[in-house]
Amino acid sequence: MAEDLPDLTPTDIAGPAEVFANMTNTFTVTVKNAGSGNADAFSTALYIDGSRVDVKTVPGLDAGSSVQIELDWTPDGPGEGIIKVVVDDSDDIGEVDETNNTKIRAVTVLTNGYLGDRPLTTYIHGTVSGGLIYTSGDSYYSSVIYPKDSGNTPYSYTVHFELALPEGATIKLARLYSYWTWSHLGSKGVFPEMYIAFEGYEVPPDREYTDRKGWGFYDYPTGTYAYDVTDYVFGSGEYTAQIENVASDSRTFCMDGFGLLVIYERPGDHVIEYWINEGADMLSSMDTSGGVSPEQATAVALFEGEIEPPAIENATLWTVVQSGADLDNMLFFNDKSWTGVYDGIPYPDLDIDVRDVCAWLAPQNNTAKMRAAGDYMVPSNAFLVLQKKTPHLHLDMPLEVNAGEAFDVTVAAYDRFGNINTTYTGRVHFVSSDTSALLPTDYLFTSTDHGVKTFHDVTLYRSGNQWITVSDLISPSTAPYTNSTTVNSGPVDHFAFERVNGPRTAGVSFNITITARDVWNNTVTNYTGKVHLSDLTDTITPSESGAFSEGEWTGAVTITKAEKEDVITAIDAATGKSGRSSVFEVICGYLSRIEVSPSYWSMVINDTKQFNATGFDAYGNTVPITPDWNVNGGGTIDNNGLFTAEDAGIWTVQAVYNNIVGEATVSVQYIKPVVEITEPVPGSTVRGTLVISGTSSSNITKIQRVEIRFDNGTWYTVDGTTEWRFEWDTTRVGNGPHEISVRAYDGIA
Repeated sequence: MAEDLPDLTPTDIAGPAEVFANMTNTFTVTVKNAGSGNADAFSTALYIDGSRVDVKTVPGLDAGSSVQIELDWTPDGPGEGIIKVVVDDSDDIGEVDETNNTKIRAVTVLTNGYLGDRPLTTYIHGTVSGGLIYTSGDSYYSSVIYPKDSGNTPYSYTVHFELALPEGATIKLARLYSYWTWSHLGSKGVFPEMYIAFEGYEVPPDREYTDRKGWGFYDYPTGTYAYDVTDYVFGSGEYTAQIENVASDSRTFCMDGFGLLVIYERPGDHVIEYWINEGADMLSSMDTSGGVSPEQATAVALFEGEIEPPAIENATLWTVVQSGADLDNMLFFNDKSWTGVYDGIPYPDLDIDVRDVCAWLAPQNNTAKMRAAGDYMVPSNAFLVLQKKTPHLHLDMPLEVNAGEAFDVTVAAYDRFGNINTTYTGRVHFVSSDTSALLPTDYLFTSTDHGVKTFHDVTLYRSGNQWITVSDLISPSTAPYTNSTTVNSGPVDHFAFERVNGPRTAGVSFNITITARDVWNNTVTNYTGKVHLSDLTDTITPSESGAFSEGEWTGAVTITKAEKEDVITAIDAATGKSGRSSVFEVICGYLSRIEVSPSYWSMVINDTKQFNATGFDAYGNTVPITPDWNVNGGGTIDNNGLFTAEDAGIWTVQAVYNNIVGEATVSVQYIKPVVEITEPVPGSTVRGTLVISGTSSSNITKIQRVEIRFDNGTWYTVDGTTEWRFEWDTTRVGNGPHEISVRAYDGIA
């Protein structure tokens, strides 16, 4: 009896007729055992132009059965080739027919160009009560960064990040990304050598994602390096990242920018589920990029896992693309597509798109795709953030209420799918932005409430947009709810002044702001009247304000009289409602004139007179001055205005301050000395030696000498001054009448 033998034969080679160089291409080979006997383990090999490139072992194959085997090949370059599959390549199996173990087919190898071949992979997937922040800071395209020791600049690149975290947040994860490109040494593409510091600390790369297509004139690599900086981010504030080219040769690279990703925790915050995908996939479908179609020039980011779309409040997709600024480039999320999303924001070399994708969520394995339908781009990050619905409260209240008037609010409890929780028994608590509000006391829901309760007599007093928040005191997992309403003010009760700061200057206008207020001190925005204005000096102008707008008037007023404690009063004549400003000082205005007193004075030589100067502004207010004193002759005047007369005449006294001059007139008179002959009396008959005597006086100064002469003869100085005498020998003159003349000299005239 003949032995039952297997007969192994390849029946099909499934795979593309055109494959790409420099990437793994998979062929699926179907092998059938057409014999009557079972086959033990055997090998199946893939040959390309006579060279074996892959081999797989099949553990065995029963008679009449078939098996599919995947064999891989990574071509080195383009061209035409023959692929051959050989079953039982080691010839270990005895078969019915040993000549049917081979199958061949032709294949064309194409350049892969800028094909999407490096998916953005998930670095981390998790949930947290908190949120996600991503920022590129003040990143910019660097141009060429030279080696630090080359002597060329720049050799470094610095970016600052301004991080604002919610109060109470703590850092769960902080990740720094460096997006680099155009790394080469001469005309040869090479990988960069770089030093990265964050907040002054050197940080090693945690992941390195690079792409290099191995094709084209500029075969330069591009990459995204990721760094764990969780230990260096502590909260809100400014953070700094710096990169240096530390190559020992002359290789250079460029920076498209930095990115900082922060995931934070905050108790009681919304629960989010997040996927952080990272990579670098150079894409282009331009004619000069290897003949790749837009469909092939597509990078994929898979967010693996199952979700419940009805339980998602919102979903946000972030994509970060180097050199993405082309409106033809496309973004896909599941079955939704967009164009025009990569618009060069924040700048063309680092395009960041953030969008809501909640409407297109799938129950599992959500997928984002970035397609180079136009120019070159390098997808580098994709973040999917899902904010989950949670059990929550809802608060209904009127859209508009009046200050001080009671109204109703209704609280409803919802489960995480948005249905009213009819079995809710939590204790609710109310707070409001209006700290003076009258709110319901804490309330414990009962089963008879069926998850809904209306509260009465809620009252708000502050006008404007005010909110009320209701929260669960028992179950923190039940999210609070905040609703707002517009609170209208009541009628005008009084007028309030914005503080008037002093001092104010007389005659110089200044702005005042007056607000119409109700009894709760809210601004009455519908008040459009005018108010009468007055002040303690009765000099304020204008005497009436302009029309109020939105319950407020700001205008310029002028007060012309100085007052230590002035107050402005506003009164609505129609209603009698009024208001007063704060107390403020009005000081004198600018010096306008100087008055000197006395304005006229008559005096004699050697006399003194005190002159005083008073400054005034244009409104008659006294202005303190310390003038300089001048006189144009006739004597001297000191710094205090004391004038001493020295010469007769009409003179002008001046007080000068800040180029303002005040004047007074002084008349200085000269009074001649008075001299008299007391002995002999006129008409006397004398003989022998005659003693002539008399007196002299002066109102100005001391008499210096008295002189006498006879008959128009020579003048002789007598003895004495105020009382004087002279002995005259009459024997030396002839008999008859003689004239005696005397004069007094005071040293002035």
